[in-house]
Amino acid sequence: MLGATPGIAGRLRQGLAVAPEIKNDPVLLDCAPSLGVLTLNALWAADRVLIPVTSDYLALQGLHRLEIALRVLEQPLGRAIERRIVLTRYDEDKAACREALAELRQRYGDQLCDTCIADDVALAESPAHGMDVFGYAAESSGARDYRLLTMELLSKGFFR
Repeated sequence: MLGATPGIAGRLRQGLAVAPEIKNDPVLLDCAPSLGVLTLNALWAADRVLIPVTSDYLALQGLHRLEIALRVLEQPLGRAIERRIVLTRYDEDKAACREALAELRQRYGDQLCDTCIADDVALAESPAHGMDVFGYAAESSGARDYRLLTMELLSKGFFR
């Protein structure tokens, strides 16, 4: 509703800067896969961005548009926004997934996480049960992959 308000894209950043209860703590913002006002606010406030992407054509096109938006945002911010891309719903038996992984490696290099998140039914079912995947199916391949991703991002200094 406030999308046309001047300075709206900086409101979240301003709010986070003065919130005493989170002053030195990391904040994780989970956004919808669109470039609306809320996502732009989150990007404007972010130091780092983790971008999940599936192997389908439209998701890869959306990633390309997001990459352009990040480059545009970096100019007025006067700094780079560190980013990592993680391929989700990955099935190595599917040619489309293997091709998407190869394309992402070629285009994004070190920005692409080594860990891929498997296409796992537990990841789809857990929200319907009001649980995260670790509470719903801690031993599932999806939970395992997210643990591996966390360890990768920690070991590479993405999370500080």
